[in-house]
Amino acid sequence: MADYLRDLEQILLKHGCTLISTKGKHPKWSSPINNHHFPVPTKIPDKHIANAIIKQAGITGERI
Repeated sequence: MADYLRDLEQILLKHGCTLISTKGKHPKWSSPINNHHFPVPTKIPDKHIANAIIKQAGITGERI
């Protein structure tokens, strides 16, 4: 089973997203693109989940 967390984090950081909290079940990230906060699970077994998070961050033209 693949884990796409590392690839996802690289994409988020490349587009200026920042980790804002590690409290709770999932770390929370913030996107400067759409001013949105979103959770990122610590294990991402499916690339569709990773791509949905990229979409939540407002990043276009990037997919895993």
